[in-house]
Formats: sequence, structure tokens, C-alpha cells
Amino acid sequence: MQKLIQKISLGFSVLALPLLAVAGNKEISKTQLVPKDAISLIKSTKEISIKDISSLDFTGTYSGKRYQYTSDHKQILKIFTYTMNVIQSGTQISGTTNITSDNGDYAVIKLRGLVINNKMYFEEYEIQDQKKSDEMVWCFKVGELQLGTNKGNTIVYGPTNSYTSIYYFPCTGGYTVLEKEGMTRNTNIASKESNQLSTIVDNSSVEMVVFPNPFVNTINMNYTISKDSKVIIELFDINGKLLNTLNNSTQTSGDQSLQFDGSRLSSGVYVIKMNIDGVVTSKQLIKSSSN
Repeated sequence: MQKLIQKISLGFSVLALPLLAVAGNKEISKTQLVPKDAISLIKSTKEISIKDISSLDFTGTYSGKRYQYTSDHKQILKIFTYTMNVIQSGTQISGTTNITSDNGDYAVIKLRGLVINNKMYFEEYEIQDQKKSDEMVWCFKVGELQLGTNKGNTIVYGPTNSYTSIYYFPCTGGYTVLEKEGMTRNTNIASKESNQLSTIVDNSSVEMVVFPNPFVNTINMNYTISKDSKVIIELFDINGKLLNTLNNSTQTSGDQSLQFDGSRLSSGVYVIKMNIDGVVTSKQLIKSSSN
């Protein structure tokens, strides 16, 4: 295992802490680190309504930039050209990604995932083609991408953490901003390549904190409801298969908590979905190996 870690540290992605600020294993911040050259675009992007999403097909090619963080998450280490070729069937998506560095190294990687409300969840899982130096290792990216529109263009953006293909150890991670091709180009996307980071606050209507994330065995979940409500909490794999209903009951207003055992889950990407009286919130979970 030590040899594996040493080899990974020589590549474009090195092992590092997760993106969100943490205290122990508990997330304490909803603030995301975002490249400064993308912040104005994201702030002017409008969320796609639930009504509109139900009638949209996200099949297509999305292109833009993938910003890789430094190990301390204070600056951008590299900026890659990044493309997602997406095929949607129901709530499931499949396809490939293509990531290219400025020196011509590239990888074509299979992707899979699902769409829940205005978020696209995906993971890369198999390299189809690549060009790289012998000591470089591509880390598989996973994302919880927000879907929105800006000046009539479909935009997907959000943190894209990355993990080794073996054991799902975290790499440095990054941030992705893509625009659907075949539409009027938005020149604000990566028009000025900067290595600086800014912050943007996640203004989700319902706060749901899940920790630790990545997890190995036990998963903890905290959330708050403003009034007595019917609460349904479900766990899905990245292909959209329902694995477990963690809660289906009426709960009283106030702070709530939930703990469940994820030790039998395989390493990989999962999505937890919470429905509070019809208001849906979701979050991506990463299961790491205990080896």
C-alpha cells in the first residue's frame, strides 16, 4: 500500500484532505471553494425548476474546465480541458469523460450516475484510452453537479472530488464548470484562467449534514425541520438503485439525527435522498475501503 501512495503522489493528483472544512469528521461549513474566474458565472446562473427538469433531457456533450486544487486547497494546481458526453435514460446517466492537460496528456473514462431534482451525480470508473507518463496516475473523479441556465445555456458546475481506483483513497479534488455544446457559447467560462480561489455559499433550502464523508463503516446524519413533517430518507447507489429506506415516518419540528451502518457497502459512490413533505434534498456519499 505504501508503494501505491508513493506512486500516486507523483501524478497530477496527490492524496489530501476532503474539500469541506472539518472538525474531526464532522462538516462545519457549507461554503465551497470556487475558482475566481468562474464565480461571476455561477452567481448569475439560475437554478432549473423541478417542473422544468422533469421535461428536460440532459443527453449531450458538456465542455469546459476542471480545476485541480493544490493539496492545501488554497490555490489551483492545474487547469484541465474537461468534457462530459452524457446519455440520459430516465433518471440514470451514462457516457464518458475526456480530460486533457496542457501538455497533451489525456484520458477517456467511462461515467455513470443519476439525476435527482437539479443535481447530476456521477462517477468515473474505467479508463478507455489514455496518454500519460509512466509515473502519472489518473484519479477517478466524482461529482455533485448543480444544473442551471445562464443566458439560455445549460450549465453544470460543482465540486468534483477525486479518488484512487484502488481502495477509494481521496486525491486533491477540484471544481468543474461545464456548458452544454450546441448552444450559444458563454464567454465567461474560464475566459481568464486564474489560480486563485474564492468562496460561494450553498443556499440549500434544507440543511443536511452527513459525516464522515468519505466514510468506512458508520454514517451520521443531522438535519433540521421547521415543522412536524413526513420525512423519507433513502439510500441509492450511483446507478439509481434504491438500497435502503433509512426513515419513513412523521417527525416533530427541530433538530433530528440519524445513524446507520454502511460497513457492508462496497467502496464507491452513493447518494442519500431526503424528502420532507415533498421538498427533496440530496447529497453524495463516498465509501472508502477499510484496507
